[in-house]
Amino acid sequence: MPIVIKKLFTIFLPLTDNNGAVFPESIFEQVGNELVRKFGGATRMKPVSQSAYLGQWFEPISGVAYTDEIIVVLVLTDPSSDTDEFFIQMKEDLKHLFRQLDILIMAHTVEVF
Repeated sequence: MPIVIKKLFTIFLPLTDNNGAVFPESIFEQVGNELVRKFGGATRMKPVSQSAYLGQWFEPISGVAYTDEIIVVLVLTDPSSDTDEFFIQMKEDLKHLFRQLDILIMAHTVEVF
């Protein structure tokens, strides 16, 4: 079986907003369903315990350190500029949906066996 070059997108979504209000499960299902419709699949990695996945960062202008409990969503796609544009727009949509200043989305070129 030949090696296939794909692009792996990793999306980090907070479980709560900046005031500590928990996002409903339906919001994560909405994101997952959109990715499945567009790309045929998505993997949502949910923490098993309350502190399984923590995102931490420092905002230098305010001097505030933040910690979020997160869900990680993985999407494997064919590499294309259309796919990149989709995730650029999705990032903006997710920032609004999750009431965040930023949402981390990473993309990596991977080899699939």
